[in-house]
Amino acid sequence: MTESPTKLVRYVYLDIVGFTRDRSVEAQTDVINTLNAVVRASLAKCSIPAPSAIYLPTGDGMGIAILDETLRYDIHLALGLEILAAEDEEATIYNKAAKKLYGKGQIPLEEVVAYYCQIDYWIQFQLAAFIIGKIAQIVGMSEWSHYPGCVFFNSAARDKLRNDHPDIWEKFGLEGPR
Repeated sequence: MTESPTKLVRYVYLDIVGFTRDRSVEAQTDVINTLNAVVRASLAKCSIPAPSAIYLPTGDGMGIAILDETLRYDIHLALGLEILAAEDEEATIYNKAAKKLYGKGQIPLEEVVAYYCQIDYWIQFQLAAFIIGKIAQIVGMSEWSHYPGCVFFNSAARDKLRNDHPDIWEKFGLEGPR
């Protein structure tokens, strides 16, 4: 009888406590997407090549099998600590933002939106300008700071809009100066 080859495999298991409690399916998807991004970034920080890891999704977390035996002996512990640090940072960013909202993150989003809909128009305008500015940064647009809320496409975004949606381009007369 021939011996089966053996391989050293190290594991990291993750579980999101209270994953479904008071979360919509969309919110659960966002949580999993964030977890996946954190895990990918943590693997890169720990210099674990992508082909050396197998991901085992569990629905409310995951298992990670690290197959590369040449990595340091405690690489699974380093990865776990890196994921914890990144998750803590992610949670801190969310908590800081939520604490600045009406209700300090303790009331449903619908109530927060209803509150903001009742406040002075100029505060709504500034809030909208802030949100538009953040979205503009993400999608490759730039904000004209002299006029809050006015967003202008960079040349790549303009070309993409003109090519992908000529009906919108024409309807809003976007063939202005570049």
